[in-house]
Amino acid sequence: MPAEEFTFQTSGRGIGAMLLSNPGNPTGQCIEGEELKADVRTACESETAIVMDEFYSHYIYDGHDSVDPEDGGVDDDSNWPKTVSSASYIEDVNSDPVLIINGMTNNWRCPGFRVCWIVAPKPIVAILGSAGSYLDGGANAPLQRLSLPLMELDFIRRDTWALQRHFRQKRDFLLAELEKLDIRVKIKPEATFTFGPTCLLSQLLSMIVRSFKKNVSNTWSSLYQVSSLTSIQEAPATCDRVNVFPTFVSATGHQWRILLMA
Repeated sequence: MPAEEFTFQTSGRGIGAMLLSNPGNPTGQCIEGEELKADVRTACESETAIVMDEFYSHYIYDGHDSVDPEDGGVDDDSNWPKTVSSASYIEDVNSDPVLIINGMTNNWRCPGFRVCWIVAPKPIVAILGSAGSYLDGGANAPLQRLSLPLMELDFIRRDTWALQRHFRQKRDFLLAELEKLDIRVKIKPEATFTFGPTCLLSQLLSMIVRSFKKNVSNTWSSLYQVSSLTSIQEAPATCDRVNVFPTFVSATGHQWRILLMA
């Protein structure tokens, strides 16, 4: 959303709160720099609360000023990978109406921990703490303790470099393979690990068959409803590896929109 549109939505329409996923899932796009700074300032001036979902803030692939240690960069705390957070533009955490949500699920790849946190004005944190204690008692103590070593800054630096290196390779691989199938991706994903290409039904079925031949595990959901149109029913029932992961399919005319996870 351009800064001008954000200003219109908050000031022109009088919206009281807005939920943003940044980086965006499933678009793979990111608000950063001056645009993100302008959004935070607009929220403060219009007294509009922003609930900022930053669960993918480590999955940034492009625009780095620093150099990956694997490519010759310095491997110490002077050389950090690029991440994005609205926290960079908050002047007073107790007065700016910005609520940042993050956790172990995606950036640390520990979804089973069910541990997350919020950065927000103190009264908001107190309310959420009371609600959490009443409803479920909060996050379990053993997994909170297990999370502590993962919060060491040096671990975060090294882990984020490794994460970005790995998922960038997966993104680039998937884009290259889709191009071979003549499946278009209009906007190259610059963050997260999902994006939505547009393709013809025949191309989609071709991708399914080829992926099974390459022993790539897939969750096809309702795609089995169209299995009679191809030899997909002859594919093996179980596979070993996960590289391509369509999670949503919808038909619009003669084209199909699919969401892929690298």
